[in-house]
Amino acid sequence: MMSRLAPVALLAALLAAAVPVGAKQDPAVTEDYVFGVIVGRDDRKPIPDADAKRIQDLHMAHIRAMAEAGALVSAGPTDDPAGKIRGFFIFKTTMAEAARLANSDPTVTNNRNTIELYAWTAPKGIGEPYRKWAAENPGQNPTMVSRPVAFWRDGKTQPGASDTAGRRQRDAFTLPLFSSGKLISAGPFLGNGPLRGIYVFDCGPDEARTLAAQDPEVQSGRLQLDWLMWYSAERTFK
Repeated sequence: MMSRLAPVALLAALLAAAVPVGAKQDPAVTEDYVFGVIVGRDDRKPIPDADAKRIQDLHMAHIRAMAEAGALVSAGPTDDPAGKIRGFFIFKTTMAEAARLANSDPTVTNNRNTIELYAWTAPKGIGEPYRKWAAENPGQNPTMVSRPVAFWRDGKTQPGASDTAGRRQRDAFTLPLFSSGKLISAGPFLGNGPLRGIYVFDCGPDEARTLAAQDPEVQSGRLQLDWLMWYSAERTFK
């Protein structure tokens, strides 16, 4: 089910990450986040370079303020072939506070973007290695790395949520990838939105595509994958 908190599109969802996809979440190793997808508005129009720079500078200042307050643990732009998804936020706060912060982003208030928010259960400590590094290296800019991301969408056969057998097959598929470190996040979105889930890889894009193609539900046609690259701080996850 999808609801909207204008101008932010607010999606009630659950994303299980870096743990077996079909497994019960363990509070000893996971915690709740809010995952934000920054989407360019359909009515976005060209603006003068000076205005674009002003908005971008305000956007970056907003990111720094959210990070300093401890509400934002990761942020970065994307390279989306379709040109719609412009970046991601990972919040460590409540959904209501994440919505307030997202609504306050200058790219939203200036009618450039909307931000979709997903409730997300993921491993503890996302962003902590970077926060420690930043405290030890004040004033230094982080090294940004690119990570392949694949969103799941309904395929041409057997659309809809995975059944128990499908989840078990995916666990068997993902566990070795998590162990190898090549897959660092994966899990479903709940609800009726067009996105069913996500893979985040920590390897080259060609290798990521090869690995994801072995997903039993991709092979069966239940799911298809939309790919993009996400740029985030090197120490976001480890």
